[in-house]
Formats: sequence, structure tokens, C-alpha cells
Amino acid sequence: QLGLALYYDVNKAYPAGTDASALTVLVTEKYLTEIPVDPQGGAYEYMVSSGHYCLGVKLEGGVPNDGATCTSKSSGSTANYKASR
Repeated sequence: QLGLALYYDVNKAYPAGTDASALTVLVTEKYLTEIPVDPQGGAYEYMVSSGHYCLGVKLEGGVPNDGATCTSKSSGSTANYKASR
């Protein structure tokens, strides 16, 4: 989230995209040194729409915090933790 906030501060928009590959710009433009990797191989979910982003991840043993109000996969979200802004 910090990398996204720094990117937005400079660019006045979040990186465009409908999956986590859009986050690589945070590394190439030096907002983050690297994209964190899930030790169990899970993937981040990401989308931006109407000036807002949704970032999701599947936490082991986590309790869902957001239901289906924010999904970034057209086939359905597997994330059980989502942050949006």
C-alpha cells in the first residue's frame, strides 16, 4: 500500500491494470525495492477502477474482511484479505 501511495503522490493516479503484474512499475520506478513474495506461492490480486485500487491476498487461516465488494479477478477472487483506497 505504501508503494501505491507514493506512486499516486507523484503521478496522481494508481498504476493501471487488472492484475498484479501492473505492480511491477512500483519496482521499475523505484517506489519499492521489490514486490513482496508470498512464502507459500500465493499471488496478489490488483485492480484499479475509477481512481481507486483494490489489493488482495490470501492469508493462511485468515478471516475474510471484505466479502465480494472488491474483487480483482474476473473469474472470482481467492483473496480473503483486501485493502482498497
